[in-house]
This record gives sequence, C-alpha cells and structure tokens, in this order.
Amino acid sequence: MTIPNFIIIGAQKCGTTSLYNYMIEHPQILPAAKKELHFFNWVSKAGNKRKAEGVDWYLSQFPTIPREQNLITGEATPDYLVDPHTPQRMFDLLPDVKLIVLLRNPIDRAVSHYHHNRGISKKREPLPFKQAIEKEPERLNTEKEKLISDENYRSLFHRNYSYLERGIYIEQLEKWMSIFPREQFLILKSEDFYENPDIILKEVFEFLGLPNYQVTNKKKYNKLSYQPMDPKISSTIAQYFQPYNQRLEEYLGMKFNWEDSTHQEKVESTILEKPQKLYLSLELKLKQRKEYLDNYKKRLDNLIAKNNISPAIPVVGRPVINNHNQESKESVVSPRLELPKIFVEKYDQIIDEIYNELFWGYEIREIQGNTNNQDTINISGWALGKKCPVVAIEIVELSSIRKKVSVNQLCPDIAKRYPEKLQVKEIGFNIDFPVNKLPPKFHWLFQAVFADETRMPIGCIGRNNNKSLNIHKTPLLTQKAIEFLEKFFQQKPNAKVLEFGSGSSTIWLSKLTKNLISIEHDAKWFQQIKNYIQKQKNCYPVDIKLLPRPYHRICENYLQEYFDLIIVDGRDRMKCFEASIKLLKPGGILMLDDAQRERYKQAQDLLRNWQFTKTVTKARHTYWWQKPFQETTFVDKTNQPPNQRPTSQEFKETVIAGVSMVKDEEDIIYYTLAGNYRQGVKKFVMLDHMSSDGTRDEIRRFADDYPEAMVYLIEDRGPLFHKFRKMSAAAEFAHRMWGTEWIFPFDADEVIYSSDQPLPTILGQLEPTQLCLGLQHRNYLLRSFYDLSEVNPLKRMTYRKKEDTSSRGDYSKVIVRWRSGMEITQAHHFVKFKGKKLPVTILGKNHGLILRQYRYRSREQVKQKIINGGKAYEATPDMKGDFWQKKYIEYQEKGERFIDEFYTSETNGNSDAIYDPAWV
Repeated sequence: MTIPNFIIIGAQKCGTTSLYNYMIEHPQILPAAKKELHFFNWVSKAGNKRKAEGVDWYLSQFPTIPREQNLITGEATPDYLVDPHTPQRMFDLLPDVKLIVLLRNPIDRAVSHYHHNRGISKKREPLPFKQAIEKEPERLNTEKEKLISDENYRSLFHRNYSYLERGIYIEQLEKWMSIFPREQFLILKSEDFYENPDIILKEVFEFLGLPNYQVTNKKKYNKLSYQPMDPKISSTIAQYFQPYNQRLEEYLGMKFNWEDSTHQEKVESTILEKPQKLYLSLELKLKQRKEYLDNYKKRLDNLIAKNNISPAIPVVGRPVINNHNQESKESVVSPRLELPKIFVEKYDQIIDEIYNELFWGYEIREIQGNTNNQDTINISGWALGKKCPVVAIEIVELSSIRKKVSVNQLCPDIAKRYPEKLQVKEIGFNIDFPVNKLPPKFHWLFQAVFADETRMPIGCIGRNNNKSLNIHKTPLLTQKAIEFLEKFFQQKPNAKVLEFGSGSSTIWLSKLTKNLISIEHDAKWFQQIKNYIQKQKNCYPVDIKLLPRPYHRICENYLQEYFDLIIVDGRDRMKCFEASIKLLKPGGILMLDDAQRERYKQAQDLLRNWQFTKTVTKARHTYWWQKPFQETTFVDKTNQPPNQRPTSQEFKETVIAGVSMVKDEEDIIYYTLAGNYRQGVKKFVMLDHMSSDGTRDEIRRFADDYPEAMVYLIEDRGPLFHKFRKMSAAAEFAHRMWGTEWIFPFDADEVIYSSDQPLPTILGQLEPTQLCLGLQHRNYLLRSFYDLSEVNPLKRMTYRKKEDTSSRGDYSKVIVRWRSGMEITQAHHFVKFKGKKLPVTILGKNHGLILRQYRYRSREQVKQKIINGGKAYEATPDMKGDFWQKKYIEYQEKGERFIDEFYTSETNGNSDAIYDPAWV
C-alpha cells in the first residue's frame, strides 16, 4: 500500500477538480482511484447506518508506486477543509502530507455552490438564492454543534446548505494550522489559477518537489452558466464576508483583493449581455478561419504537386512540416513512416462464471485514429461492477503499473443499456498514450480494479504481437520432478490434484488424472488452455477456474486433507503455498516450482518435519515436500527449534509492531530488523529520514528475505527532527493497520533480547491494566582487535559494558500497550497519554528482557552519526538534544581530530567490558 504525498483539502467550488486533473497529467504524479475519497470527513465515520471504512481501505485507493521511481500520488476532497475533525484525523495518519488549498471569492463560491445543488436536482435546492441564504441558519440549526461534539456524525444538511459558512476560510484554516505546520500548506487564489493556470501549476510542482511540466489538458471542469446575481444581494453578502476576509489576509500575510461589488456579475455579463453582438463577432471569426484554411489547403496542394510527394493523412489534422529548400523557404510535407500498428484486444465477457459474478458489463473501445511518432492515441471504455463498483483501470506489465486512471467519466450510452444501475454516471475511463514513448514491442494487460481491491483482466494493448501463447508439450519443471510425478500417478491414478497457475503443466496433468482443479488469473491464458484441452482426445476434463488475484482464497472452499498433490506456480506463490498446507492428505505432495528465489526459503521453516526433495537444473529449481502420516507435536513451546514460526494463536494474543525512525544506517539496519524479528516482532513501520546511503535498500532486502514480516517503509521528507510526532504517528498507523496491541519504539541500532520466554509470550501474560514495560540498555562496545571484515555488527561487536544502563532509574526505553491518542516522546524514553506521562508498571529485566544497543560501530559511522545528529537538532530549533549538539560543535571546532579522539576513546575505553556475544 502507498500513502498519499499530497491532498487538496479545499475549498469546494474553487477549481479543485480542474487543478487535480491538470496535476495528474504530470508524469511523476499518479492519480488515486478517484479524485474525491471523502475518507476523513465521511467514509471513515460510522454514522447514518453505513459501514465505516478503515485505514486499509483508504490506502488501497492509491496506486502501488514502483521501487526506485520518483513518483508521488494524492487525492483531492474539498470537503475536508470545512470538517471540524478532519485535521486531527488526517494528522494522526499522515503527519507529513503536503496540503494544497484553493480559495475563491466567497461570494462567487456561494453562488456556484447554490447552482451546483440546483443542477443536481431542484428537489435538493427548491428555494431561490436569496431565500436559500436567509434559510441557511435555520437549515443548519444545530448541525454544526453536532458535527463538533460527535466525530462520527455525518450531516447532509451541513454538506449541502453551508453556502456562507464554507466561505469563512479564516476559521477553517486556523483549525488546520493549529495542527499541521504552516510549511506544509500551499495556499492558492482561485482567480489566479483561472487566469494563469501554468504559473500556478509551476508553483504547485515546486511545492511538491517536482520539475515543472507543461500540461496540455486545460479543460475547465464543472463549469456552470447561470444568470447574474442581484447586485443588492451581492452587496449584502460582501458586507457579511468583509471582516472574515480581512482577518484571513492578516493571518496568512496574503492579499486576495476580492472585490466588494459584483465580481460574479462582471464575469457572467461577458457571456449573457448583448447576445446579438456576440453572435456577429463569432460569425466573423468563423469566416476568417474558413478563409485561412482554404488558403492553406491551396498552398499545401501546390507544394505536394511541385515536389511530387504522396499526401499524408494526419491523425488529428496535423501535417508534419520539414524545411527541405532553404532558398525558397517553402515548407514541404514529408511522407509518413508506416509504423507497426497498435492493437487493442478485448477478452471474452462471458468467458467464465466469474465475469458474470463481478461485472454487469464492460467494453474497451477501439483506438481513435491511426498512429505515428508524433501522435497520441486514445483508448476509452467503461466497466460496471456487480458485487462492488469498479474504481479504476490499470495497464500493467508484469508487476509494474504503466498507467492507472480513475473510472469516473460519463459515458452516455451506458445509461441506455443499464438504466436501472445507480453507478452509470461513474463507470467510464479515458486513457491517452503518446505513441513516441511506447516501446517497439510490448504487450500490456488491461485490468479492472474493484473497490475491494479485487482485480480482473478485461483486455490488452500491444504492438508487434502476432504470436499466440506458446504451449509446451511437457510442464516447465525439472526433469526429475516430471519423472517423480509420472511415477506418482502410476501409483495413484485417481489422485486429486490442485494446481495454481495454468499452462503446459495443466495439459500434461490432464492426461494423467481425472481429478484436476487448475486456478488461473489471466483470461487469455485461461481461454487458450481451456480450448486446447477441449480439442484433445487424450485429455480428461479439467475443472479450470478463472479467478481474480489473490487467488489463494480458493483454498477456503475445500476441506482439510482433501488433495493428494498440490503444485504451486504462477503469481502469489508464497500465499498459495501457505494456504495449501492444510489441504493435503497425509502422505500428500506439495510441489513448489521456480523456488530458488530468496523469499521462498521461509517455506522450509513451515515444513520442518516433512520429507524434502530438491531438484535443480540450469534454468529451473523445483522443490517438493511429502506430508508425514503422523504430525510431530512439541509439548513444551519453550523448547521449539530456533526460528520456528509462532503459532497463529500466539499472534492473535499479542500483535507486536516495531516502529523506528532511521537515517544513514546502511551498515546495521538489516541486522537489527532481523534480530528483532527473531525475538517475535513481525511487523515494522520504518520512517526513513532522508538517508543518503543504502538504508532503504537494506530495509527492502530484509522484507524480501523475511516474507512473513510485514514491513511498511515510509520516506520521511520533512526536514524537521520532530521524532516524537513522527514516531507517534507511525505507532498509530500500525495500531490501525494491523490491530497492533503492543508498540516497540526502537532506534536503528537497538535489538530486544529475551533470555527467558519469547517476547509475545511475555507480553501475552501481562494483565490488561499493565500498559507500559520499561527496558534497560546493554551497551555493546568497539574493540581495537575486532575483525572488521565481518559485516554484521551484531556478530562483530561481542563485548559490552559490565553493567546495564538506564536513564530513568530502572529503565531507559519502553514497550507500550497502545491506545489511540498516546504520544511517544522525542527519544522514546517514555509515553504520554492525555497529556500525562504513562507510568512504567513492569520492568523487562524481571522477565529476562533487555535492550541491546550498538551505538558506535566504525569511525565513519561515528562521524556520520555526530553530523546527522547535530544538523537534525540545528534544523529544529524548538527541540533540544544537548549531547549531539555539543559533539557537533566540537567537531566543527576541531574537525577530523575530534572524530579520531572520540573513536579512540570508544575503542580503548571501558576496561571492565565483558565478553557477551549477541548473535550466536
């Protein structure tokens, strides 16, 4: 999942739709599932008898950002600005998000809001504008008080009829800026945006840290036409807003220069006054345009005849001009190069029952126009979900998202075909591709994305793709695996088989068994394999199922110990592998293909007492396990083999998440994550504070090597060293995302260690009233005789100080049973709740828990730590860090000599150090 980098929070009817649609044209900005998610002010609230969505739903609405690509994403919900609880809700989840605010003359905003309601339905707004304004206090009545007093209350009256209240921007921004820092806001004037969109967009892109980009789409979205307002009414409203506007300008230090008179009428009068004169002006312009085009056509015909050039047919009426003859200065049309055609292939809508379950219908329309190097092709269509709505269309290549567009554009013909469906107004999509940026050969998949994160293929786009899918005569397994399976079916001709990932293996298996179930997610593969099997005389019928990913959920439909053989291939291997274990009969075979990848090593830990066979060829690795006829059980959990996976019951009892803020910790972060994982911490939220080395790569390496760990990496680009705020937000995020009960705040050089019982067991035995557990430090030291060729500092640093240390009497750091509203302090020595320090009611040392710290590990690391620490506090004047500030000042005064002195003192000091290897 991806967190948004920016949010346009308001105001309503101020141009937010146009701004958002212009912004997402930038190649480094990916759109959300739809522009307005309404999560913080509406969807997450439990009122009005509607299910409240959680954080996981919200984050699922944003596209997956490919690794190592400088891409960002965000949403635009203008209702956020006016909602009283949204600022705190948003800060709790997204403390570093950048906020964009468009502010329009509140008079014009109110009029536009009114006509927006009238345009939807006169039943929504039956009153004339003057009466609607007069009735606003009566309509809202106590609605605002209810919204303030109850964070889950949702008010349609306040949402629809707050014409004037929404224009009191000063009160709304004071609330927001009391929670978010001022530097995270970009305040824009709507009138400037309407007049000079390119200048405003440049300012927006700079605010987001992106290079400028010339947007070509300048369509004005949601533009309304209506009669001018009565000047008397306008004057009255202007007087109402005048003191609020003045306070706003003083508060922001900005001049908006909103006129007191009829700004709205002046704009509209250019359209509505003197229609006859306007008509004559337009007629004259059309006549001049026609004469110009006629002359141009004559000139073009002469050039073609003169130079004997075959006329080209431009896609969008745009000829290609080259200057061949500089002397005559005549422009000549060059012949168009014939490029391979781009095609769109649609998948059969009735290909399987799964389509009938998920879709009312869908369509991918033909490419508009021919293509050449300078054209942009357009593909449009619609998709109407049945079980839940389609929210986006993705174009993917393997696991990379090439393009993602929201499904939110009106397709009028659908209303005729499905008039009874409520979603018909938001089911269309429109995708543009610059032809000159498309690869010479490609084949990309179209897939519909449903609101519940289900994805379903509906077609493909490609170039130079004349080959059909290649079906091999034998499965893509090692030769020894094929021989083993042939022998297996000779012994069990009626074996029940489940296969994940259809293909050549499906056809081969269908000749050996009558009881084959094959699961596939790609519709084209599915259809071709199915057709091939039906045509073969020597194949038994196969129950081949087309399912959307993730398709390991199919395992829930079968009884335990049902299959004799399960073959895992295709996508989602590890999820399918784990879900399949319980479905095998005793003596059954679980086979994993293409299993040499690093993340599949954990499979061996899951099947520790199963008979294991490994076969390898130059191109492929195939492993298989045989389930024992009698499972081995361990009576004493404390005597389990090392790294044995904790039982599901243990996870249900205590869910632990580690949260950490790191910077330039490339040499140790992988090993501390692995060390904490070995102690029972399986979930991590990592905030990377602008590292300049490979810290993020090491975190990702850990996530790949330990697939059972849940690792959420957030790039913290905020320069301020507000560690207390960011760590608290990370803890709240983990609590909401995973239902985490315990939060373990740790530094990049800290590893928890238990000499008694596993950490989950210890925490699970504590009373519910015990909220905070204190930990002592055990400081590991540099020694001059260490073998520096050992890259793992936890292995290399085998000596520690004799005495455990603490900065708070009996403890130094804490583990906390998390409650929403808690706050981790700057160095996470303790936790606050409702403004008060949370008492430490239990000590880790009484349960064999200690915190191992590897503070200094090499000379260069010591130097980087001092510089980073000093600069962090230097950039955050409201924070104090005396130790790092003093060391940084000394380094600035003495230079490298100070680093040598400090490093030597750490290497040769502490004569009472004792040998205590941490990583055995």
